[in-house]
Amino acid sequence: PAEKVADNGSVTYRFGALSDVHFNRYNTISDDDANPAFTNALNILEKCGVSMVGISGDLSKAGEASAYEKFNKVTSNYKFPVFTCKGNHDCMATDNFEAWTKNLNPGVYSETKRAGVLSVADNGIDFTFAGPEANGDVFIFLSQSNCVYGPGIQLLTNAQLDWLEGQLEEHKNDRVYLFFHTFLTDEDSEDPFLSEGNIMNKAGCFYPLVYIHNNTDEVRFRGLMKQYKNVMYFNGHSHWTYAMQKYNPQLNISNYRGTHATMVHVSSVTAPRTVGDYDLKNTSNPGKMSEGLLMTVYTDHTIITACDFMNSEFLAYAMYTVAK
Repeated sequence: PAEKVADNGSVTYRFGALSDVHFNRYNTISDDDANPAFTNALNILEKCGVSMVGISGDLSKAGEASAYEKFNKVTSNYKFPVFTCKGNHDCMATDNFEAWTKNLNPGVYSETKRAGVLSVADNGIDFTFAGPEANGDVFIFLSQSNCVYGPGIQLLTNAQLDWLEGQLEEHKNDRVYLFFHTFLTDEDSEDPFLSEGNIMNKAGCFYPLVYIHNNTDEVRFRGLMKQYKNVMYFNGHSHWTYAMQKYNPQLNISNYRGTHATMVHVSSVTAPRTVGDYDLKNTSNPGKMSEGLLMTVYTDHTIITACDFMNSEFLAYAMYTVAK
């Protein structure tokens, strides 16, 4: 209702933030639960007046071309662009470069680039966008290069980090929205798993595939997130539903006591995860839950609103204001 909407001044533009679409992974209510969930989310975001949508990766089950073709089929029905990066599942296939560049990020990889594509990295995947849909703000889509998590294993190559550092330095005076799949742990917490993007219930259940602290690439990536506070960093990966913040008040958003850029957890659009107080395993909820974010951008701040796409509701307990 209009009388319940806060007066924050004139809206500059709106965009959507989604994650973990996972075509081909779940078939609880249909042949592919991602299709109705993703379509419904985009329909709602379209009604909200977004000019673009960014996704934090994991479009597929295992990097298969058919997932990217399905993604393309859905997104081509909308006037606004849908941009994405690779998550760990998208890195499970090593021969998907052609399928990725053919079906995803329209106008980014072609010889005639769409307006606003500022840079495409040497890997031919990562890119920076500041087109009219972004109203002068800068969007960076940074893809994982590895699906394996462990000590000494890099999720990002040195060349990718060189490119990212160059982009962040070039745009250090701009408002930057960075999309990358995996979240950082809280290095100064007694329990590093109580980080943005993760929880731990009373039975000790948490999401184990975190960005491994003190890996060479993690140290450098974290250093950039500490240096460039003009960045808002969107990640997905764990699928935790926004209500799981009852186990961790940092789950949905944190800057780790002002030491990092603002990090924002994006729940899964297809299968948000839940867990009870003493459950030893989490539960995915395809066909029952679908979540994501509506971003409303103003001159000097951004309002983040969590969305329950399944019930067409905004989640009042997961709304945040971030200063420019």
